[in-house]
Amino acid sequence: MRRFLIIVLAVIATSCLKNDLSYPYEQAGFVSFEIEGQLKSAIYNNDDNDLRVLVTLPEGTDAKGLIIKNVVFTEGAEIVSGPALEEGGTIDLSDTLNITLRRYADFDWKIIAVYAEEDVKEGPQLYNMNFDEWTLSDNQWWLYSPSASSDEMATWGTSNGGTAIVNTYNVMPEEEFVVSGKAAKITSISIKILFFDKFAAGSLFTGSYGKTVGTSGADLYWGVPFNGRPKSLKGYYCYHPGTINYSDDDHTSMKGQTDYGQIQVLLTDWPEQFVVQNYNKIFVDIENDDNIIAYNDWVFQEDTGDSYKEFNLELTYKSERTPTMAVIAMASSRYGDYFTGSSESVLYVDEFEFIY
Repeated sequence: MRRFLIIVLAVIATSCLKNDLSYPYEQAGFVSFEIEGQLKSAIYNNDDNDLRVLVTLPEGTDAKGLIIKNVVFTEGAEIVSGPALEEGGTIDLSDTLNITLRRYADFDWKIIAVYAEEDVKEGPQLYNMNFDEWTLSDNQWWLYSPSASSDEMATWGTSNGGTAIVNTYNVMPEEEFVVSGKAAKITSISIKILFFDKFAAGSLFTGSYGKTVGTSGADLYWGVPFNGRPKSLKGYYCYHPGTINYSDDDHTSMKGQTDYGQIQVLLTDWPEQFVVQNYNKIFVDIENDDNIIAYNDWVFQEDTGDSYKEFNLELTYKSERTPTMAVIAMASSRYGDYFTGSSESVLYVDEFEFIY
């Protein structure tokens, strides 16, 4: 039997992160920040000139004398200006609290209290919408923690199921360029094996990867159980589109154009998961599918530069029915189902949340 040498060329994605320092980029920051009685906190560390921790407090809370419950710094960081932030201590957030942390260099942080509006409503979320939990197994990255339940393991699927056969993946955790914790890095790549040259867009979606069908495509099972009626999906993204250099026969006119990214949200009452089959051109028909209750299909092309941008995708409701299933689907190349896109496109996403 002849043996072939398989060479897989993974394109080095354009990075969203600048580092003009003469020493290793090691930001001094926060891993977590918790005050007793807070509703939530958010750490914004994507821009060294705008380092913030927003602590959301119930309306009417006295921001003086707040008790610190838990504060965790990035490894090696130390306070060089500001209060100690020790567990059980108190801080005053009636005005912006300025903290300087040091690791190789000084980083100036602002701790700010914000108040929840009285009409803020709570509703269900999906597991791991902040993209902090990851496991490397069977030559793939999976979006769940090693201790996740079977239901949690089934929440997020990726295109890695198609690329793992050639020992690579195009969805992976990002640990340095983040809004908070970890982010998801979704890349479009080219796979070259001898005379075989195929485009593989990166995709991340709620559901599971089914099976690869030769070199023609794959079965993707979209949707996970969900019964909320949120107003919108909020989150952060960073996109670097490349120039389209791959296409199928029906999209050759797109070559040379700037690639497109995509984030979709669908709330449905499908009786079972929808099976996307690109090789049979079976896709969700948003306009004509009567089981779709609400949706937003956002396609973007702008290069966001070296920082994340916040988005808030308002959902258009077609029915008063209660959903039973939710789909959130992201792609680094919008037309990847047609093997059309740029092998240099990169999409980062972080800190998703349904807003009610």
